[in-house]
Amino acid sequence: MVVVVAKQSGRDPFMKYLSVSEAARRLGARPRDISDLFYRRRLSDESCPIVGGRRLIPESRLSVIEMALRHAGHPVSDRTSGKEADRG
Repeated sequence: MVVVVAKQSGRDPFMKYLSVSEAARRLGARPRDISDLFYRRRLSDESCPIVGGRRLIPESRLSVIEMALRHAGHPVSDRTSGKEADRG
């Protein structure tokens, strides 16, 4: 699901936002792992707000989320081949 959010406190009105599930799908990760990083304050709530009970993740933050997942030891797919990356 891609969501376009109207202007909100200085944010780009045409920026595309992803749900946690869509971000996980694009990264080849588990949605729970991404959510856990937010709940444990490893990722900023400020850049990925919860609106209407759903977390909105800007597409531009996917690389940051990928790095945080890898740093935490969570599996992430290699985006170019679609295969799970080596965790070692």
